Amino acid sequence: MLPRLKVVSVIKLLSSGRTKPCLVLAQDADGVGCEVVVKWRSGPETKDTGGVCELISSLLADDFDLPAPKAMLVEVEPDFHRAVPWPEIAKLVKSSAGPNFATAFLPSMTTWPAGKPVASSLRTRASEIFAFDALIENPDRRVDKPNILWSGEDLRLCDHEQAFSFLHGVVGWRPAWSGQGLEFLRNHVFYVQLKGQTFDWSRLTGALEAVSDKRLKEYASAVPAEWQTGNSATSQVLDYLKDARKNRAALFTAIDQILK
Repeated sequence: MLPRLKVVSVIKLLSSGRTKPCLVLAQDADGVGCEVVVKWRSGPETKDTGGVCELISSLLADDFDLPAPKAMLVEVEPDFHRAVPWPEIAKLVKSSAGPNFATAFLPSMTTWPAGKPVASSLRTRASEIFAFDALIENPDRRVDKPNILWSGEDLRLCDHEQAFSFLHGVVGWRPAWSGQGLEFLRNHVFYVQLKGQTFDWSRLTGALEAVSDKRLKEYASAVPAEWQTGNSATSQVLDYLKDARKNRAALFTAIDQILK
């Protein structure tokens, strides 16, 4: 389901944050190279659970026809860290052997500027991104950390390792459709500009309904076995999505309530 490549070299560190994503050169089985952004398995506090969240969120966004950088898996060989010249990154790479989550590098795009007004032509797309973050319980697309790439009329979603908050020890967790678990959305990058408006959620409702049990099994098969050893995150997320599908009407009612 996802392309699999092999890391050839680390080009540079892209962020000094806790996940320390890097731009790397990777090759496919035919030796064709491309630049991708890799999230090291050992980087996020959530470890392989973060990779599960990233991967399933990317597949779900694609099924919802929401734009995100092309997702893939990149293999890090056990001794590759010896070729990395930066000690801090080499340490991460050493403990990240095996498959790592990555996305296509989009050099023409920049991060959505904090406080940037949403053009009327992008209002529907912004509302769907807001609703998507409600569904996947992603608190990490904030005013101070938009996690959206932007160029003109093109928006791309990125960074979903904090999604599915029930995996991350949130005290008093409630599912999004209960109407009690969406307060985090008041700090969403688009909340202020969407507040007070009404939106038609029929497209997203239909997209969620169309995520069949068969499709969810395909999500599961895309998650590397190495990430699932002693880790129930994949099955927990799929069970959550089944419940979300069943409670989709209540979910979008709860989103309307938070936007009132």
